[in-house]
Amino acid sequence: MKKPKIVAEREKAEELDFNWFGAVPLVENLYAPDTYATEATFFAVNGDAISITLVSQRCDTAATPPHLANVVIGRLVMPIAGARGLAAGLYDFLCKAGHPPIMTPADAGEIQ
Repeated sequence: MKKPKIVAEREKAEELDFNWFGAVPLVENLYAPDTYATEATFFAVNGDAISITLVSQRCDTAATPPHLANVVIGRLVMPIAGARGLAAGLYDFLCKAGHPPIMTPADAGEIQ
């Protein structure tokens, strides 16, 4: 079975020792905020940067009747090389955790 392109690219980067976290030490910040997003709704390329818009579903109780709305909570902007590493790492993590990111028709029924 042929490997997905993104996995093959990650393996090639590892062979070349192209590891962002290995080149520069990671300093943990216990006070860094956690952000909970229900979706990534928009992706854009601007020069050599990728922008990902994150949203969270929130209840608009001021409306009659109250309803859920997707509220933009932030944007993640990073260099294309970093975004490719993020995509490869997330794909690898989801597969190893038993949650392959490629959905089948059976998986579609599980989405809430």
